[in-house]
Amino acid sequence: MKNIFTLLFLIPVAANAQLNGSVLLSGNVINDKQESVPNASISIKGSLHGTVTDSTGHFSLVTNQKFPFSIIISSVGFAPQEILIKNPNANLAVQLTTQNYLANEIVVTASRKAEKLLQSPVSIE
Repeated sequence: MKNIFTLLFLIPVAANAQLNGSVLLSGNVINDKQESVPNASISIKGSLHGTVTDSTGHFSLVTNQKFPFSIIISSVGFAPQEILIKNPNANLAVQLTTQNYLANEIVVTASRKAEKLLQSPVSIE
């Protein structure tokens, strides 16, 4: 019984120690029609830290980045958006705008001849 109380006491302490010095950034990403945007990418500019939104458009990101810093939110079919984060307790609501991309040309190449590795013209050693 004493071990259970000790364990219940240590879990919040360990969670707080893990976040000590870190910032929890969270929010929602929506589109022009106020619908959630699943699988949108959220990354800290100039860093390798990032996350993606879930199926409801919600995200959370823990970072040790010093304030102020910028995050970049992007998703296929939407214009990327950069937001400056100044407040550590901000719950963000980000609205992405649709972006159309028209390519000038598309090049498709293929070979109708089946090739095998052993018949390749280059020797592999």
